[in-house]
Amino acid sequence: SYRRSSGSWVAFGAEWERLEVDDRSVFGVNLEGESQRTSAFFAELRRALGPVALELGLRYDDNSAFGSQTSPRLGLLVALGEGIRFRASYGEAFRAPSIGELFFPFSGNPDLEPETSESFELGVEQTLGRWRWGIVAFENRLENLIDFDFVSFSNVNVGRARSRGVELEAGYRSDFAIVRWNATYLEAEDRVSGQDLLRRPRESANLVVTLAPGDWLLNLTSRFVGQRDDIDPSTFARSENGGFVRVDLAVKRRLTPRLAPYARIENLLDRDYAEVLGFPAPRRTLIGGLAVGL
Repeated sequence: SYRRSSGSWVAFGAEWERLEVDDRSVFGVNLEGESQRTSAFFAELRRALGPVALELGLRYDDNSAFGSQTSPRLGLLVALGEGIRFRASYGEAFRAPSIGELFFPFSGNPDLEPETSESFELGVEQTLGRWRWGIVAFENRLENLIDFDFVSFSNVNVGRARSRGVELEAGYRSDFAIVRWNATYLEAEDRVSGQDLLRRPRESANLVVTLAPGDWLLNLTSRFVGQRDDIDPSTFARSENGGFVRVDLAVKRRLTPRLAPYARIENLLDRDYAEVLGFPAPRRTLIGGLAVGL
């Protein structure tokens, strides 16, 4: 990356990955040396022009099994005064099926197609002294979304899918306290069947409170996840997974510059819930230890 001036910079890079899989069992060799290679090159430019900032990004992916794809990204940020900023963005993305999605025993599907998507975002935010708030509307359109089909018990492509919604956030920061809150309303739909996509709640929210009085550090995290469609693990029929609230509490005290004992209680309220039906989450859990700096 290279920064030209305040608010203007350019960044670029490359990625290379090669994956190989072998699968043998008492029945013999199923896969031997199946491999996939992906090369990617990307660049992003940000240019500040007074109260306006423009962003342009480009990514090129080349996959040995699924060909190449160029994905652009455009962004606009405008400072409107009194700490208010308006932002908008558009982007495209490409994801080739992973080795596991293609070849994992029983559920793998070598006929999968790569996912492609378009995303749109429009938002406004403001910082007023110690306070900050923001609201963002978004929409993602996906083609060939890779999902798990409980009828065929294998990975499949969903022809068309869409997720859209609104995110709200607010925050406060002082010398010894930080409070952050966010909430999301989401509609995620299979555009072919008309059903909601699995395990995507319509309503969710998070609250994080951090206090740092003296040598102490206290952190309280609360997470709300609303009800969502899921699959019954016994009948494999579409079912509803109820919402839940999880609260975690962590405390840490610095005894010396290098020693700090800590304790953490996860699922403080001892709630009985499952993020995925059939896989219950741990009940109240206590974790303690000593952090040592070298």
